[in-house]
Amino acid sequence: MDQQAQLGELKKSAGWIIVFGVLMVLFGVFAVMTPLLMGAWIVMLIGIVLCVGGVAEIAHSFQARSWGAGIWVFLFGLLALVAGLIMIFRPGTGFGFLTLVLTWFFFLEGVGTIGLAMRMKPQHGWGWTLFSGIVSLLLGILVLSRWPLSGGLLIGIYTGIFFMFKGWGMVALGSAVRQATKEAAEPA
Repeated sequence: MDQQAQLGELKKSAGWIIVFGVLMVLFGVFAVMTPLLMGAWIVMLIGIVLCVGGVAEIAHSFQARSWGAGIWVFLFGLLALVAGLIMIFRPGTGFGFLTLVLTWFFFLEGVGTIGLAMRMKPQHGWGWTLFSGIVSLLLGILVLSRWPLSGGLLIGIYTGIFFMFKGWGMVALGSAVRQATKEAAEPA
């Protein structure tokens, strides 16, 4: 593939990054405007994933080579299934646990995004990426400082804020890629 074709592919990728960034911002705005709905939706979505995984593990347990190994897989599958059903039918119960999981997610996402920003520096858009990582870290601190009272409402609000800033970071990254391809395409 020649250089012009590669630049064209990069520019197309930049456009998709920007589109996904804008969609994330819009989703974040929706989440902030409907925080309880978003919090309950997240808990129920995780419940569905746990149920599907639990059923798969239970089915897999019957294919185990030994009874001892199969019983453990079965029990863990049953535990995942029960936890998923509780989260689906009683989402309030899952808020406390999910709040802790979300806190770790915000911390890890923040550290990773800050690391990405440091690698991007001094490219165009690195500051927005850094800001996005700092916001993620701050959200993790805020959620943890309000735990266990920070259930569904804060899950929805903070998740919305996360998506808004992550989206803006993606828009900045896509714009930086677009700018870099534009500069690379210009004759020297």
